[in-house]
Amino acid sequence: MDFKKLLETDDDERAVSPVIGVILMVAITVILAAVIGAFVIGIGDDQQEVPQAVGIGIRPARQAPIQ
Repeated sequence: MDFKKLLETDDDERAVSPVIGVILMVAITVILAAVIGAFVIGIGDDQQEVPQAVGIGIRPARQAPIQ
């Protein structure tokens, strides 16, 4: 059995192309950075203060008289 020939592969026989590999590495890096950043900033912590209520008043506009 020729082990050298067994280990050699053509470019068409690769399981994952280099482009897909780079895209996966970048995606994993971005996801990890987002998760770590969320915990550092404190988004993952419990909210201690109650949010303030905001009210909006709406009134009808004056209509021009019909002539």
